Amino acid sequence: MENSKSLPSIKAIIFDCDGVLLDSEEIGGRIEVSALKKLGISIEEEAYKEVLGNYHG
Repeated sequence: MENSKSLPSIKAIIFDCDGVLLDSEEIGGRIEVSALKKLGISIEEEAYKEVLGNYHG
């Protein structure tokens, strides 16, 4: 049986790479610390926080 509902077409995608729209740096850091921990690599969240916002690429 075919589904009669169709998906809406995507009109635009917004990429927020510099954090202007959403400050995701802290949550991203927590995710990275957690992922590294699962791989057996230990880094304290406080050590990660020391470098937040310090990238001047």
